[in-house]
Amino acid sequence: MRMMWKQVLPHLCRAKYSGAETHFVVADSGKVLCIDFGYPTGESVAPGKRHPSNRRPLLHSMAGLYKHTGADRIDTVFVSHFHDDHVNGINLLRRLYGTQVWAADLFADLLEQPMKYVWPCLWHETIPVACRLPLHESFKWEGITFTLTPCRDIRAPFRCSPSGMTKFVGGAEAFDDLHRKLMIVGDEEAHFGAESQGGKLQPYRVHLPSGGEVELQGWILNPLPRAATATVRLVLPDGWTGSEATVQLGPREQHNITLTMSATDAACRRQPIALDLTVDGQPFGQVAEALVTVGGERF
Repeated sequence: MRMMWKQVLPHLCRAKYSGAETHFVVADSGKVLCIDFGYPTGESVAPGKRHPSNRRPLLHSMAGLYKHTGADRIDTVFVSHFHDDHVNGINLLRRLYGTQVWAADLFADLLEQPMKYVWPCLWHETIPVACRLPLHESFKWEGITFTLTPCRDIRAPFRCSPSGMTKFVGGAEAFDDLHRKLMIVGDEEAHFGAESQGGKLQPYRVHLPSGGEVELQGWILNPLPRAATATVRLVLPDGWTGSEATVQLGPREQHNITLTMSATDAACRRQPIALDLTVDGQPFGQVAEALVTVGGERF
């Protein structure tokens, strides 16, 4: 596959037609660190079948890597963030070259245990992380120093003047005011806050090879401006059983919960289950979901 390259710095190259801006850092030792490895542009789908559902991880940029550097393998891949278009080819590198994966500890769990989460743009396969890196601390790879600073870190995203900060705060307050006008989020009203989410279940994807019991963790939120009693239960298919819990919550309090569920051995794939919430006798319905697969080797 022909991929065009661009020399950015003496030790840094960019694959021009990588869908997720793949970069390569080449050390004096000849070893190569790849920053992300996602879909290539154009060749990521079959001709005439450009729908995103046809995307596949492909080994791209290696011919250009060899031509420009003489390297025929990628030793380390550094993950900038967890989105699928930046990471879907990483396991291919691991299988072919034994490439080590380095990622910020901030999101490494999303790579290693994607089945736990219901976040957008997660890659569905587990990506083992060999090295978890701290934020705001320097580390070295082949004598080259790196420092990780998240682009949305509120401690140091940018510097601005006092007048600029006043405008920034004013914009945030205007957004909050608009939100209150568009949604029922009054101080004395029942609501689940700006995110409108009353609870969460983890893991989001559960795989039971032959049925049986599993523990689910998560949280619920009191939508009321006063202390209240909340009852949660699992909504399950016929024949499955699950626990329920009753907890005392303070005003708008978020509280962690643990529930158990037992599934029969009848095979199913991605069977939805739900978390039902009632607060002070007022039903708020199914506020969270999870998916359960019974049987088979993979989810």
